[in-house]
Amino acid sequence: MEQARRNGSASILNEQLEGHLERLSAVLQPFADEVDKKFVRRLRDLGYPKTQIHGLSLITSGAAARTYQAGGRGLQFFESVSRAGKWLAKLNLPPSEVMRALQEYDHLLQPYLETLATEALAGFHWVREQLQFCVILALNEAYYHVRETETQKAIAAAEQIVAKAREAAAQERAQMLAQLKREVGQLVVKTTATGTGKVLN
Repeated sequence: MEQARRNGSASILNEQLEGHLERLSAVLQPFADEVDKKFVRRLRDLGYPKTQIHGLSLITSGAAARTYQAGGRGLQFFESVSRAGKWLAKLNLPPSEVMRALQEYDHLLQPYLETLATEALAGFHWVREQLQFCVILALNEAYYHVRETETQKAIAAAEQIVAKAREAAAQERAQMLAQLKREVGQLVVKTTATGTGKVLN
């Protein structure tokens, strides 16, 4: 039920933003590729590994524009953001670094936006804020999902370790008891033999 609720919310949210995101795609199209290239170079200069750069490139407003230019819709973009978020979480990239990368993208994008008319620029800022809000929600959910899964795996692994330790302890105890029985048996035989010898003498 929880998953259905999330999917329903995402669908409504996408419907509300769909038209605005289409216009966003049209605005970004002339310079999206150039900004993307600068973004990759900037992240490389900041020391982000190639694997993280790839994931971060999938969650920008430019990535949303590319989705629409390829005939996709908002739902496809947010699904891509979710997959990228899980990938980044598994790469142990802190959320703060994700936000830093998005801020770097906005910084690179700003000079291009300043060429737009004032009215168009104001509308674009609103759409971009809404888009970033949705992206952050999707990333938070993706990170939570990965951490929850990792926690469950860790718990299962710990339970297996405890079970194996108990099994090993039980086996060791059984071996010690068996050894003790053998030693007691040998002692009884030796004692009996000694006592019998004294009687015979």
